[in-house]
Amino acid sequence: MGSRLLPLRLPPVIGHRGARASAPENTLAGIAAAAAQGVGWVEVDVRLTRDGTAVLMHDPRIDRTTDRLGALSELDWSDLAGCDAGSGFAASFAGEPIPTLVAALALARDLGLGVNLELKASSDDKAAVITAVRGAIAAREQAPDRSPDRSPLPPILVSSFDPDLLAAARDQAPDLPRGLLRADLAADWQAVAAAVEPSAIIVDHLRLGPEAVAAIRATGRLALAYTVNDADRARLLYGWGVTAVISDVPALLLPVLASHAEK
Repeated sequence: MGSRLLPLRLPPVIGHRGARASAPENTLAGIAAAAAQGVGWVEVDVRLTRDGTAVLMHDPRIDRTTDRLGALSELDWSDLAGCDAGSGFAASFAGEPIPTLVAALALARDLGLGVNLELKASSDDKAAVITAVRGAIAAREQAPDRSPDRSPLPPILVSSFDPDLLAAARDQAPDLPRGLLRADLAADWQAVAAAVEPSAIIVDHLRLGPEAVAAIRATGRLALAYTVNDADRARLLYGWGVTAVISDVPALLLPVLASHAEK
């Protein structure tokens, strides 16, 4: 089984939605905050607007994280102009925009960050999500300031709770490592993993134990845990064999976990 898995190397801590405890989630400011705290990777959420623009947004609606109301799938990119995704977090972030995926990947590239793209889609736009992601990655690779002698681009991992999205990613972008997100390791997880061939299984840390981690690793895959905001809990997870934790507070975990080198 492991022979078909794409190679994947991860640091011990990945910033959740940027650095969610320190800056507005899924924004350029959040990505920059994560980099300033010393992480090597960030996780962000990707959805499409009605006109097919890939943007960073966790919820299907923009209500919770912006000063506007509406379902993202019913709004075009132009409708989001002037949308404030920062002041709800803190006044100092007032005017922070909803970023496109193209802009987010460009910033992550410039900051040297690897990116875990958590893909979200309605039932009828899954192929379109992968097409948009591929386009954003191509834009990153074709940036005019890129030159052959520059260092390699930071890696990208695509992940989802939706096996159909991961299957679309496998078929349309087979060179991108995939991560299967699970709330827990229900009985069907190995069958789902065999179908979509993820390099990592990413599970709610509260539903993980040493046996579950061992079962993941026995398939040749990395075991990741979300959302871990306590250093003692992270140490325990590492002791079980978890490779990386996704955290709202990377600045809290990084100094404590500095001894955990990249595997």
